[in-house]
Amino acid sequence: MSDKVGETCVYVGDEICIYWNGSATYNIYRDNENIDCFTSYEAKNSSDAIWVARNWVEDQERKENFNNANS
Repeated sequence: MSDKVGETCVYVGDEICIYWNGSATYNIYRDNENIDCFTSYEAKNSSDAIWVARNWVEDQERKENFNNANS
C-alpha cells in the first residue's frame, strides 16, 4: 500500500517527486522513499502548491550551487 494516499503530486523532477498533503506539509520522495519534508502555509489549492514546490526546488538548487562555489 502506498504511503502517499491522500497526497497530491505537485512536482516531478529527474531525481525527486514532491507530494502535498492538502494542508501545509510537502513530502519529498526519491525512489519511493520519503527523504525529506517541508512546511508552507502559502498554498490554498493545488495550483498554489505546485508553485510552492517549484520555489522550494529552486531554493535548494541555489543553496547547493552556493555551497559548491564556496567549497
